[in-house]
Amino acid sequence: MVDAAGLDEDRARDWVVVRMVINAHWTIEDAERAGRGLDADEQAWITRCVAIAKAVQD
Repeated sequence: MVDAAGLDEDRARDWVVVRMVINAHWTIEDAERAGRGLDADEQAWITRCVAIAKAVQD
């Protein structure tokens, strides 16, 4: 997909890592603002974000 779009591979990978960390952080912030812990779906989402961030670095 990166090649087809003509994107720089390193920049695209960095963007994915940053975006996944931000997504996970927003999920945590939302739960904190609501004064509650993370539910199972939110925990799974954070796990997915971390897994994607790690996968693109390999």
